[in-house]
Amino acid sequence: GFWKIDLAISRLVSIASTQNLELRVEVFNLTNNFNWDVPNLNFAAATFGRITTQASTPRILQFGVKYGF
Repeated sequence: GFWKIDLAISRLVSIASTQNLELRVEVFNLTNNFNWDVPNLNFAAATFGRITTQASTPRILQFGVKYGF
């Protein structure tokens, strides 16, 4: 089966009475699970019947900072 886990964590830090800072971390495909794609169905290809790609993206991390005033 196909499965992947996405996760987002954020923290809001108050700097002054009207200012804040948001720190954010997002992770896509957290466990880095390899999901097989469908086999090559082109009879003329040398790779016929072989799986040469994956169905989902590899693990991706992104960080963000937002300043509110």
